[in-house]
Amino acid sequence: MATEKFDVIRPYWFKYVIVFSLLVVTAGFASLVPYSFSIIIDKGLIGHQTYILKIILPALGIGAVLVIFLGIWRDYVYAELCSDILARVRSRIFQHLQKLSMDFYTKTEPGEILSRFSSDLTVIEDAILYAKWSLFIPGLNALFNVILLFFLDWKLALIALVIFPASIIGPKFFSKPATEAGHRRKECEAETLSRVSENIMAQTVVKALNLQNISVNRFEEGNRRLKKNMIRSFFFSSLINQSGIAGLVILEISILSVGSYMVYAGSLEIGKLVAFQTLLMGLSEALTTIIDLIPMCMQAFVGVERIKSILQENPRVLNVPDAVEIPSLKKEITFKGVSFGYTKQQVNLDNINLSISRGISVAFVGASGSGKSTILTLLMRFYDPDSGAVSIDGVDLKAATQESLRSQLGIVLQDNILFNISVRENLRLARPDATDEEIEEAAKKAEIHDFIKDLPEGYETVAGERGSRFSGGQRQRLAIARALLRSGDILIFDEATSALDPASEAAINETLSRIAQSGRTIISVTHRLASIANANKIFVMDKGKLAESGTHQELLAFGGIYKGLWEKQGGFKKQEDGFSFAITPERLRRIPYFECLAEDEELLRKMAAAFVTEQYSQDHIVIRQGDFSLRFFVIVRGTAEVTITDEEDIVQQYDVFRDGDYFGEMSLLKKCNVWTLVRTLTPCIFLTLRREDFVEVMEKNHELREKIENRLQIPEAFAQN
Repeated sequence: MATEKFDVIRPYWFKYVIVFSLLVVTAGFASLVPYSFSIIIDKGLIGHQTYILKIILPALGIGAVLVIFLGIWRDYVYAELCSDILARVRSRIFQHLQKLSMDFYTKTEPGEILSRFSSDLTVIEDAILYAKWSLFIPGLNALFNVILLFFLDWKLALIALVIFPASIIGPKFFSKPATEAGHRRKECEAETLSRVSENIMAQTVVKALNLQNISVNRFEEGNRRLKKNMIRSFFFSSLINQSGIAGLVILEISILSVGSYMVYAGSLEIGKLVAFQTLLMGLSEALTTIIDLIPMCMQAFVGVERIKSILQENPRVLNVPDAVEIPSLKKEITFKGVSFGYTKQQVNLDNINLSISRGISVAFVGASGSGKSTILTLLMRFYDPDSGAVSIDGVDLKAATQESLRSQLGIVLQDNILFNISVRENLRLARPDATDEEIEEAAKKAEIHDFIKDLPEGYETVAGERGSRFSGGQRQRLAIARALLRSGDILIFDEATSALDPASEAAINETLSRIAQSGRTIISVTHRLASIANANKIFVMDKGKLAESGTHQELLAFGGIYKGLWEKQGGFKKQEDGFSFAITPERLRRIPYFECLAEDEELLRKMAAAFVTEQYSQDHIVIRQGDFSLRFFVIVRGTAEVTITDEEDIVQQYDVFRDGDYFGEMSLLKKCNVWTLVRTLTPCIFLTLRREDFVEVMEKNHELREKIENRLQIPEAFAQN
């Protein structure tokens, strides 16, 4: 591991010294025992010098007991050392992840990140734990054995060292392909983990769209790749082991042959040959153990390299060396000549110039992909502009610390995450020094205090994984309370109500309207124009440019993009029952397929009256690919996704429908086989017109029906009589 990334030496140097010293004692004693055979056999047994036996044998016994107790101490210190190293590595990775900018999380799969904490750290942990028995002790044994071999007979030792290099040719030859195979195996493991993680997180969609078989097929495809690479990795690791062992066996047989000849010739004593061969066998065993560890070390090396790749990622957004603490907003927020693209190939914002005065409520609207949410990402400094400047009271955000900027921002997103801790602690995350009274006051302003009090454990109620204990509206109110608890005066709402049902949305909008009167600066991004009609200023984005700006009435009078969006989302009346809606004749006329009905006002009213209300929850399949559709749909509220599954069972997003969009027009005149799947992304309200109702209204107006039919121009490929 790179020293500049993690220093795992200096913080624990004293433990390293203790462990190494005790390893030297253990290895040294293990080598002295076979060396003593030469003295015991040649002097004590053959030479009948019994006093030598009386000295050496008790000494060996005492030494063995001492080494056992020292080994217990060594193992405890080593366990502490290993735990310290792994904890430090985990902490270093996690801390670095907190510093990385949003672009890293956009381009990197969650499973790829998680694999650094799971499989990569696991192989490093295994290598460290086994290193004591399979590397350090065998390595020191090998060193001491070589030294003692020269003490016994330097000529025979030289012969052994000449033959020894041949025994490591095999491991060296196979090490490179083994490393490459191990690296590819890790990549496949990360891909598989990402696929499993994605599937678990998307189980609602998987079950709603009957994607179980497709998911299994995709998983099995990756699993087969992983299996193939695991076989290759295991095979090369085995070749390293077997080639190393074969070389050592050849070495032992060669030395035994030469030593036997030297004893026969009288140039070597029997005791020395026994000791030499025992030491050599110990050396071979030590080297074999080390060779066995090589594949594990290679896997650990791959894990280290993958962890280093994370640590070498540089944040795209950094505090400059002389960054200042940005003061609280006093005058205005400005965008001056701001251009930005998430990649070099695209432009998401093009020369944006605008200002937001303190204490007013503003909104950014526009079609999907127009750049409205990108405005917020630059204001929150998740990214920096490619050119131009975003400033608060003249201070460029690039010159300010990120911490001081974000301490002024209260943020409510479309999908707000609550952590699996108590409600009180979830709210306190916004300001750790907040008192219980301040937390409850923020909850009262968000109109969620009474609900929290009625929970079985009140503010101590645990929110559950991602806030699963609460409904979407309740999570949004808790997020609003958390935003209000911030000490700053800037509140940001990014599609804060788009995922809610109409009742919850209306209630949340009323709360936001009251908050807007508190003197805070409110900045909203939404596609629901009705919720921001009272904003002090509305900015209309179109293809990355600021197309229009003004109040609601000014923009309607201007007659541009905003008016078109307003008319598209308008024209729906809520009925007295509080649940159903009706489409006005004027709104129906603005749908191209029905504009020809304008010449018959009575017919237009009848057609509008034929629409009925249908409400669906999130992830409901409205139309399934391959089925026959007999209805025309207009979205009153909500968002729906259109997908296509190709011949290879790959699901691709085709379009996204929002408030005011319509689909299924071909089904009015023909029994159509649907070639797409439509699924709700949020709770949705539709107005639908059945084919038989359409036919009934049009049965006496063949001329108008022909005009509509010509307008529809139904392809024969999609039609059945």
